[in-house]
Amino acid sequence: MSRFGTSLRRSGRDRPGSERLTFEYDQAGVRLVRRTPRGKPAPPGDDLGTPPRADTLWAEVRSATGETLYRRTLRDAIPQATEVFEPEGRIRSVPYAPESGVFSVVLPVGPEADAAIVTAGPDARITQPGLRASPDEEGRPRELVRVSLRRG
Repeated sequence: MSRFGTSLRRSGRDRPGSERLTFEYDQAGVRLVRRTPRGKPAPPGDDLGTPPRADTLWAEVRSATGETLYRRTLRDAIPQATEVFEPEGRIRSVPYAPESGVFSVVLPVGPEADAAIVTAGPDARITQPGLRASPDEEGRPRELVRVSLRRG
């Protein structure tokens, strides 16, 4: 599980704190547009002993030394398909990749937290202009955005 625990920044009610990070994406890339402090703990993170799936996006909180403290898989953060309803009532998935959009993730905050990083796995298929992997990035995880979690 995540390494966060006693090191979490505390809210006024002495509960673990977290922040909601809201990102926009378009042909220029992915960028942070809002940080919203929360008094609640972050949802449980993924098991750090298990590598993330190669076909997904994930957000991590890392220490100043680069140690991963928390990881959370981002499902459909940058959609590549949508569901359509057919006249006979069936639902099917069809390719659909909006050129721009917004997604958010709730991450724990604390003194050890240095950066939040959104990463695309080596098999994550992202077709939006400006977000596609370049030929030299194919087959490797790639950082889409890095945000400092340090205050002040």
